[in-house]
Parts: sequence; structure tokens; C-alpha cells
Amino acid sequence: MSIHIIIPFLSLTFTLIHCSLNYTIETFPDSLVRSDLCGLNSPGFACDPDQVLKRFNRTFSGAEYLSQHLQQIRYTTNCSCLNEDKSYGHCSAINPHGYTLSIAVLRSIAMNNDTMNSENLNDTLQIFAENLRRQQHRGQCADDALIVVIADRKAVHTSVGEVIGRTLTSNVITRTNREVASLFDAANYLYGLAFMIDRYGEILQNPPQTLEIESWSIIWSRIMGSWLNIFLSLIVLTSFVTLVTLIIMRFCCNEKQKYTVGRQVTN
Repeated sequence: MSIHIIIPFLSLTFTLIHCSLNYTIETFPDSLVRSDLCGLNSPGFACDPDQVLKRFNRTFSGAEYLSQHLQQIRYTTNCSCLNEDKSYGHCSAINPHGYTLSIAVLRSIAMNNDTMNSENLNDTLQIFAENLRRQQHRGQCADDALIVVIADRKAVHTSVGEVIGRTLTSNVITRTNREVASLFDAANYLYGLAFMIDRYGEILQNPPQTLEIESWSIIWSRIMGSWLNIFLSLIVLTSFVTLVTLIIMRFCCNEKQKYTVGRQVTN
């Protein structure tokens, strides 16, 4: 076989093998170090090594478009590290910034088998996202979050640090996932992720001042959980009223008897 045929054949084979590899925590590119592998022209906070995202326009790739939004959130929010969070870290004095959000987009992820159910998929994705976020270590005091998308499973998971998790609660994340479900089902990952970033950004820039309203089921369960205390309180109150009533009746009867005896002596 001619060398001119072998070389292109080997190049094509290598390309196919490279594209079919599933990334692991160790092999997934760091967009701040190897931006060229993430679809970025410069270091940023979005990584799309498999080029799953469509281009935003002729100037920006999908990853570059998302990275700009992520950087905007980073510098339009305030550092949220409190004194109680010092075990996680503290606000940076050299490069002050707020919350750090990152995005990782993969075509596929290593699975134990191809018939994995949704519950096992969610567990695998959660572990992958959590470990990748911790390895990238982009927060100041656990105030970072990582959104991971697996294209061939049309799955998304948001891993949050302990501090940012006080604002990006599980309820917020679940509600946001429901809102973008139709976009991910249609494989429109670019605009699905853009929506998630905007939604998270709004919440992080204007965190709610009050706790989220509890569902009626939680309120009802708490009421039912304290029914025994209410019942015992009613018994104590009823007993007290009964006792006071008996004392008053007894006192009145004694006064009446004394009055009657006094009249008999006078006659």
C-alpha cells in the first residue's frame, strides 16, 4: 500500500478515535489553561472540546459567547464570603470578584453500560460534575458553580459550592432545569445554557431577602407533627379551667351555708 494512502488513513483513524473518547475528570481540559482545546480564543469559563455547541455568530463560538456572560456575572456580583465561611476561603484582595460560574459541555460520558436508567445517569453525572468542580477549584470560598451538559444523554447538572448553594438552592436549580427542558430536548444547548446563565445571574445579583415559601405539604407535616403538644396543651388548659370553676363553686357553697346558720341562731 502506498505511503500516500497510509498516512491519510492513519490520520483519519486517529481523528475518529480521538473524537470517540469519553472524557474523565483527569482528561477534561481546563479552559483557563488550555483554552485552545475548549473552543476559546483566550482563557475563559466555558469548555466545549467536542464542539457540541453551535457557533453564536461569525465572530464568537458558542463557548466564547457563554464565557462572556459567565465573566460578566463574576464581576457584577459581590464576594459572598462571610466570617463563618473562613474554613472554605476568603475574599480576594488582589482580584476582587463575586460568584464564579463555569460550563463544561461533553458529547458523552463514560458509563458502566448503555442501558443505564435515568437514576443511575443522574448519579453518575452528579459525581462527575462535583469532582470536576472541586478539581478546577475556581471559587474563593466555595462560592463557585459548574454546569455540566452531556449531549448524547441530553442531560444537565449544576454542581454548587457550599456558599453559593445558599442562593442557588436545589429548588432554584430544579425550577431552572424544568424551564430549559424543551431546549435541551431539541438539542439547542447553546440557548439552553444561555437561559440558565441569565436565570442564575439574576438570582445571584439580586438574591431573595426572604426564605423561599415553604410548600403546603411541609407546613401541614409540621402541624401534624406537633398535634400531640397541642392536644396536651388543651388538656392542661381544660383541667385548669375545671379546677378554678370547682374552687369558685366550693367557695360560694361555704358562704351560703354560713349565712343560713347565722339566721337560725338569730331566731
